[in-house]
Amino acid sequence: MGGLSSGGWGAFNIGLRHLDNFNIFFSHIGYFTDESGAENSPQEIVKKLSLTQRQSLRIYLDAGKDDLMTQEFINFTRKFHQTLNQLGIQNVFYIFPGGHGLSGAN
Repeated sequence: MGGLSSGGWGAFNIGLRHLDNFNIFFSHIGYFTDESGAENSPQEIVKKLSLTQRQSLRIYLDAGKDDLMTQEFINFTRKFHQTLNQLGIQNVFYIFPGGHGLSGAN
């Protein structure tokens, strides 16, 4: 389960609550926390998973280095990647040329 930008946040937010149905996740230039609070933050949800649940996960993350919000999106993703590593959750994180495709981004 995955998505682009806020769709990545939504996919992780919903999918991490339904690990009986999902265990592979991806986020393309997404983020992992928002103003709705810790209860809806994938960054916080993964910390509450059991060891068995963590071991079943496979996660792909990326961020665009030329995004209009470059540092913010890269930092959100890098922090989530670091959390996943600390929890022993298998994941990859790539920074690629480009961004959201908005005016001014490649």
